[in-house]
Amino acid sequence: MHICPAPACSVPRPTLAVARFLEILVATALIAAGLIGTLHWLYGRQADSLDRYLHAEAVQQAAAMQSRLQADRKGALAGNYDGDQIPTACARPGSDAGPKAQAQYRLCLWQLDLALTLPGGRAKVQTTGAHAQITVLWRSASGRNGIESHAVTVQP
Repeated sequence: MHICPAPACSVPRPTLAVARFLEILVATALIAAGLIGTLHWLYGRQADSLDRYLHAEAVQQAAAMQSRLQADRKGALAGNYDGDQIPTACARPGSDAGPKAQAQYRLCLWQLDLALTLPGGRAKVQTTGAHAQITVLWRSASGRNGIESHAVTVQP
């Protein structure tokens, strides 16, 4: 008769192998969950950073139009820059074109630049009395906020 010491006989060898396998499996799952959580957090930080960058770009675009309106105060107050079309191309007006055509060309170039710079970017300028409202809209990079906007009212 074979007699084995008590601790060695209490658990068969295959059960120890299964327990070790399960221990390694659980540890691997915990490490994977931690890595996935870290990647999710990093992605969120990157998207927030990109949203802040796009907002800064929208502010710069609005400031560029504000400078145009202040440079051509007479045309701005006449409503020559008013519009909200989304251009695909801008046709340069002839040399004999009036100030409104020249202003609409500059507006078209600005809106085209904005559409190429910001995702889903579009803008409008609306003059009322002695004030002009410049509104810039774009799609949020993170997708959490949908459509973002920056509006500024200026006195040309």
